[in-house]
Amino acid sequence: MLFGSNKSTKNILYIMTWQNLTVEQYQYVYQVMQQKDLIELELSSRLVWIIYGVTNEDIDKMSVGKFNECCAAINKMLNNEIPGKARKYIKANGRYYKPQYFVNKFNFGQYAEAKAFSGDWIENMHKVMATICEHKAIFGKSKLTHEKRAEDLLQAKFIDVYHTCLFFWEV
Repeated sequence: MLFGSNKSTKNILYIMTWQNLTVEQYQYVYQVMQQKDLIELELSSRLVWIIYGVTNEDIDKMSVGKFNECCAAINKMLNNEIPGKARKYIKANGRYYKPQYFVNKFNFGQYAEAKAFSGDWIENMHKVMATICEHKAIFGKSKLTHEKRAEDLLQAKFIDVYHTCLFFWEV
């Protein structure tokens, strides 16, 4: 659950790194960062809400010191290079997906769909990945729809999906 978790504010300060962030969280962070009319305090509150998965009520009850620590951890993460590399397999929502890195193996529909979603690639990266990834079913061929694969990939580690998308865009 992304928003409104039951985490205690005493326990929310874990080391925030790119490794902890899901695709869905990053997409929300990106949306918030695009809102130029937000004052700094509102921007910070929304980022803590998204990244740490706490409610607005939790933030209101948080000490100023803890809030500032959370903001500093987020700031440090967002200002560091995104580590990682394109992956052979991506785990998402308990399932494994195998990206297809060879565009010449796409059918035309996959290629056209991936290019169509690439217009706003951050907002659509889970959809692009659903197009270029095959779900690795244990028995037989996967019957997951594009929509279900995209939904799963929202829960994948952002760094895995990001670097796979970068590899795809460079092709």
